[in-house]
Amino acid sequence: MNSRLSPLPLVSCPECCRPCFQVVLNNFSEDDRKLKLTASMFQNMFPAINLKEVKLSDTRRVLLFNYDKETDRIDFRHYMIRVLPIGMSKR
Repeated sequence: MNSRLSPLPLVSCPECCRPCFQVVLNNFSEDDRKLKLTASMFQNMFPAINLKEVKLSDTRRVLLFNYDKETDRIDFRHYMIRVLPIGMSKR
């Protein structure tokens, strides 16, 4: 059987390609050596950001890594966010 995979289309979206994003590590505070190494690997995979200087309006993506102790698995979620003004009249 011959199957051919077609390449995924390239999306031109300046909002989703901005380099500023947040990495959130959840439940990685165990004293387990394996978890410490994994958390360190995730932190070093992405550029560090200065929380004092980063603007919320520049943050468009959030990466969430969640460790589930019961199943010994790590869930990965990627969120795109946008900031909208609230409580303002349209006039």
